[in-house]
Amino acid sequence: MEAIRYVLDFQWAAGVSGRGIRLCFVAFFAAVALFALLQSRDYVYAGAPDRARWRDLRLWALAILAGQTTLYVVL
Repeated sequence: MEAIRYVLDFQWAAGVSGRGIRLCFVAFFAAVALFALLQSRDYVYAGAPDRARWRDLRLWALAILAGQTTLYVVL
């Protein structure tokens, strides 16, 4: 239980600068974006009636992650 509290209360970040923490989270967002981009086209369009570009979930993931990253870096 103490380990969970250590992570969720951000006690691990007590000695790290704000810039360092932001860099960690931006790196995490980049890793998630890379994971999304590596998904196969067949998997992304599974169950879709057509392969319209707006249905490409990889692009939606990138847009959402870009928004989150921008908000996190700016605020």
